Amino acid sequence: MLSYWFLLLSTFKHRIVALGALSCKKKSRPYLGSPVRPIFSTPVHAAILVSALLWCALLSGCREDITRQVAATVLSLHDPVVFQGPARSDFRRVTLQTRLPCGSRIKTLDDGWLNIGVLSGMLAQVSSNSEITIQELKITKNGNDTGDAMRNRVANIRLDRGQITVLFTRRGNAAARLLVHTDRATAVADSDCLFRVQTDSARTRVTCVLGKINASPNGQRAIAIGAGYFQQWPSLHTEPLPTADDAAGQIDVAASLELENQLRGLQADWQKRRPF
Repeated sequence: MLSYWFLLLSTFKHRIVALGALSCKKKSRPYLGSPVRPIFSTPVHAAILVSALLWCALLSGCREDITRQVAATVLSLHDPVVFQGPARSDFRRVTLQTRLPCGSRIKTLDDGWLNIGVLSGMLAQVSSNSEITIQELKITKNGNDTGDAMRNRVANIRLDRGQITVLFTRRGNAAARLLVHTDRATAVADSDCLFRVQTDSARTRVTCVLGKINASPNGQRAIAIGAGYFQQWPSLHTEPLPTADDAAGQIDVAASLELENQLRGLQADWQKRRPF
């Protein structure tokens, strides 16, 4: 970029000399053997112009961030799985070619399950007899296409019923956050983790298997849930409990760890095809 501006400056200088040679005024014609008058009368003037050109170069390299909504990708599934688009049309069968934009409502029936790429570094399995709504899938990139242009990734998913297991992996220096909302609480991931959220008419349960997540009960302060702990609502306990002391918690941890290997395999293949 700087070389471009110095080339422009050099071209400007040569054009001024050429125009001087063609001028009708004798005092502007350089005589043979006489030195060419400098373009800048003083070094201060030269420094001012060079500084202005450098400032313009910096401004031209900075562009505003661009934010856009994207769609989730179907990585694998087991029928029956159906979805309803943002326009709330009839439910249709989900296939490997289906794109799931914001506003999509997804149902897994009977023995059906669905693995989706939410955003880069965010994968999820929707278990059987579950229902989710994709509320937001947003990425923010720097307008400059060179270098690490990604600035932020945000995903909001609502779990209306059933179970969802999420593998969250940070990529590069870009900020990233995934939220799973239920009627009773919201689970928030912003660093490497593996967690599971379950909800039905009676309770909501959040289990952290790897890393750490935050959970925000409706109308209450957020709490941190570390690996090997769970919290559920309603509950008499205000702090997370160890899964080692809970039979259901042990099952959730074992099943999630087994699923992790499957999701990481899907992630490696998906990452080769998706830039963000």
